Amino acid sequence: MDARSKTVAECFALEQPLLLPLPEEPFETGRLFTPRVDRYGQIPVRTNRYSVPIRLIGRRVRVVLHASHLVVYDQNVEVARRERPSMPAGARTCTLRTSSPC
Repeated sequence: MDARSKTVAECFALEQPLLLPLPEEPFETGRLFTPRVDRYGQIPVRTNRYSVPIRLIGRRVRVVLHASHLVVYDQNVEVARRERPSMPAGARTCTLRTSSPC
């Protein structure tokens, strides 16, 4: 099949002693943003806007953006968790009809 001189298991056995243990604290994989809450109690993150508690109007918050959701922090306290939309802002769905445009 392949012209490999060693199997994956053999390569792993050679590399395993060189691997470091996982860190004690989990690694953050989300992107970090620090938007300011507008007068409507919303924050812009990329191309979308998300609501947050109105008591934060005018303040900067920390947002950690993940693939499916985002988490909003004031200081180090979580104040909101929102699902991300499945479609980009401005996108719309359309049912195709033979007689009328979208």
